[in-house]
Order: sequence, then C-alpha cells, then structure tokens
Amino acid sequence: MKTICKIWIPRVAGSSWWFAASQMLPSAQRRWVKHPSPQEDYTKLKLVTFQHRSLRALLRDGIISRPDFFLCSAVRNPFDRLVSVFHHMKPPGYRGKPKYKELRSIIERGWQYYAEWATSGNTPSLHDSVGDPYCYASPQVDWLTEEDGAPVELDVLGRFDDLQSYSAQTLGLLGRRKPLPSVNRTRHKPFAEYYDDVLRKRAEKFYEADCEQFGYTFGETK
Repeated sequence: MKTICKIWIPRVAGSSWWFAASQMLPSAQRRWVKHPSPQEDYTKLKLVTFQHRSLRALLRDGIISRPDFFLCSAVRNPFDRLVSVFHHMKPPGYRGKPKYKELRSIIERGWQYYAEWATSGNTPSLHDSVGDPYCYASPQVDWLTEEDGAPVELDVLGRFDDLQSYSAQTLGLLGRRKPLPSVNRTRHKPFAEYYDDVLRKRAEKFYEADCEQFGYTFGETK
C-alpha cells in the first residue's frame, strides 16, 4: 500500500482526523512533519502529513512525488471556514510569537477587519510562506494545485459535512477505524450571521474558485 499523505487545509477537522489516525498506528509508522526535507524518504511510513503546506509547495520542493503517495485532503464551505479560522486565531492564539505581531493586531480589531483583510488578495503567498497562519484563509483550491495552477487529482477528497465517509475512505485503509472525535474545535454562531451584504459579496468573489470546484454556496448551513 502507498503511504497515505494528508494535505492538511486548516480548519477542516484535520486535528480530529490525525488524532484518530494516531490511535491506529504506532509512532514509528506515522509522522507529523513540521520541517520536511527532500533528503528524507517518507514512503517508508504508512501515514504522513506536513502540517499546513500546500500540495504545490510539497511537489515543488521535492518533498513528495505524485506516484509514490496516496494523496487525500478535505474541504469545507469557505464562508464557514473563514469564520472558523478567525475564531481559531483569536487570543490566546499565537500569543507570544513575535513574527505574528501584525496578525495578532489584525485579529484584535475584530471579525469584520480580519475578514476584509483575509479576502483582500494581499496576504502572503501560500506557497512561499508555507505553514504560515497569515495564509490560513487562502482559497482551498490553492492548497491542491500543481505549480502551473492546475488542480491535482487526489485519491480521496473529503468534505467537512461528511467526515465519517472521508474517514472510511482514508483511515479505513489502515484497518478497523473508530468514529472521528471532536478535536481543536472552534465555537461560534452559524457562519451566515457574521456576514453583511458587502462582506458576503466580497467573500463570494474571493472564494469563487472554491465554490465552482467544490460546489459550495453561501446559502448552505453546514
């Protein structure tokens, strides 16, 4: 069996998925790699994730090659995900890390200010600032593309609104699985309550590719 490689888009139940996976495999067979190297052979593992690094960055930097891995990821309604990203990064998130001083300042100004900044198109490049919280709200299509921007065909692409099915298609390959737990969950009101008409239109334009490729609309409640 190929090594399962999870492309971990922030705020799509990645922590829940990884926690469940951790209960199924000994530590020697799985790795959560924060500082990957092209000199390491990750195909010897059964399961690997490179935290919040885009697929484009992993392919570009020679960390993985497409034929050698079972690639999986999951996506979420982008309007809901943006709200979750904001609440995840509210204090005490990222407190005490000097390089996130500007981000903390943006978050502390509130949801409206953060959402306008995050959908401005002026945030750091997802593929150059790998794993950087400044890029967490980037469109999900950008996490799953080749260097030329073409989408990569994954072995499994799950959905936040059907996580148990996603779990069965991925963790089921490792053997008997358990239901996904709720880990690192954010608490907030239904996402639609955070948007006025102006912000909604702004977000719809910014996440247009997500909506087209993954079939999401603002009117969904999940």
